[in-house]
Amino acid sequence: MAAGNTPGRGPYGAQLSRAIDYLVEHTELDTNSETYGYVHDQRDGLSRTHGHGFATLAMAQAFSLTPDSARGRRLQTALHAAVACIENCQGSEGGWEYEPKRLVRHEGSVTICLVQALRGAKDAGFVIDSKVIARALDYVRRSQKEDGSFRYAIGNDRSSVALTAAAIATLNAGGEYSGRVVLSGFDWIERELTQRKLDSAWMAGERPGSHFPHYERFYLSQALWQHADASVFQTWFGDEQRELLGTQHDDGAWAGSHYGGVYATSMSVLVLTLPDGLLPVYLR
Repeated sequence: MAAGNTPGRGPYGAQLSRAIDYLVEHTELDTNSETYGYVHDQRDGLSRTHGHGFATLAMAQAFSLTPDSARGRRLQTALHAAVACIENCQGSEGGWEYEPKRLVRHEGSVTICLVQALRGAKDAGFVIDSKVIARALDYVRRSQKEDGSFRYAIGNDRSSVALTAAAIATLNAGGEYSGRVVLSGFDWIERELTQRKLDSAWMAGERPGSHFPHYERFYLSQALWQHADASVFQTWFGDEQRELLGTQHDDGAWAGSHYGGVYATSMSVLVLTLPDGLLPVYLR
């Protein structure tokens, strides 16, 4: 979809249709189920609510392209349920965890993914509980440290460029594009990226800049894309584009992730196609 394909149309329209149908078919639509609306596959024990968030976001983008088709009607049913699942399993702190239940536990990465899914659904015309969004954004804000970076979770002091960029992108998804929280986050990212360039070991590839480079690049691209100064994204993207194109394998894939080549390739393509502005959720 980021490259201009739509369900049933374009060079990869058939593959896209099958992928979207797979997500719909794996959405729990039994209203009596404790996991009503949960998008999951019993063979997948890894992604859990993180996967649910990405699946909901993907379905929302697909629905916005084909709302009046038969597939669009199936997507509408699945999306209503998927959104309800997110809203119903928000925890007491305003965040979410890896299981589709109301839990005391919470963490920022899942919360970020689910808030973006809700933004995608809202853009596609679905009614979202404003209290859920407000509590989630408050959770994200409270996860910020004094230095401007964002924690992995409230109560867990670990922070990173990836988590900070993801938090900024999520605040953007909630309509917050400026202010102290966002600007101090950007300032921290700028300092960290500058420090990397001064680190000879990092520049030589002897020390990785991130344990999750594809995740970092995915959210960093979104955060910088919404930066008030468009030149910030352009400068960063020029370097990243050269890096990505230079590391693509002959078969078209990217590697470098213990989550596999499909994940690495999907994240890389989403970054490269971001400036095309074809996905509704990534519009400026």
